[in-house]
Amino acid sequence: MRLFPFWLWNLLVPVGLGVSGEAAGGGGGGAGDGERSFSQAELDAAVAAQVAAAVAAAKAPFSGVNVDEYKRLKDDEVKRAEDDLKAKGQYEQLIANTVKEKDAALEKVQREAEERIRDLGAKLERSEVDGKLRSAAIALKALNPDQVVVLTRSSINYDPATGPSVVDGQGTVVTKNGKPISIEEMVASFLEANPHFLPAGPGGAGSQGSGGAGGLRDEFVLTPEQARDHNLYKATRDAALKAGKAVRIKS
Repeated sequence: MRLFPFWLWNLLVPVGLGVSGEAAGGGGGGAGDGERSFSQAELDAAVAAQVAAAVAAAKAPFSGVNVDEYKRLKDDEVKRAEDDLKAKGQYEQLIANTVKEKDAALEKVQREAEERIRDLGAKLERSEVDGKLRSAAIALKALNPDQVVVLTRSSINYDPATGPSVVDGQGTVVTKNGKPISIEEMVASFLEANPHFLPAGPGGAGSQGSGGAGGLRDEFVLTPEQARDHNLYKATRDAALKAGKAVRIKS
């Protein structure tokens, strides 16, 4: 059996962590030179005791900690953080959905407003154009004011900013003596060229003479059927305007 001197014991197993020097020395007795010798088993036991004491000292601050409970609490904390993130994501999605719904509602309101504006604009145009054409035809004693409106409507351009104006086929404003002619003048020229739209007798057909409403002549003649062809009537009217003439509807 291998033996170790006492000084090696003191080196490997300090006092307080292993066996005391007195106990180790056996009260000072020993073999040979007065030092006690120890076996390998005794030395291993002393070192093991020292390691166990060191491990116990390291664990001492955590002696009251339940590892399983700590792990459960830690897992709960992680799950709670994940749930908070999910809840935040749902809230943001809710906000996004709300904004989307409001945008859709706003677009609907804007679309309806635009449609309403267009409708009002069309009504205003009918009032400004058709209404004035009809009023002029009635004032000039036309037999069928509504038909006069239909036949002359294409000669009017309407601009919401400036109102109605008489134009030719290219959209150019028709003028007389440097000034735009009025709707009344245009209707009078039409009736002068088409006297069958006027009643017979004084103040009726032919009573306005060549001096009435522009003095245009009736060299451009269309039948009633031809006059109902919008494109044909418009082309004939444009040609007449360029020639300083008027379109006449043959009775």
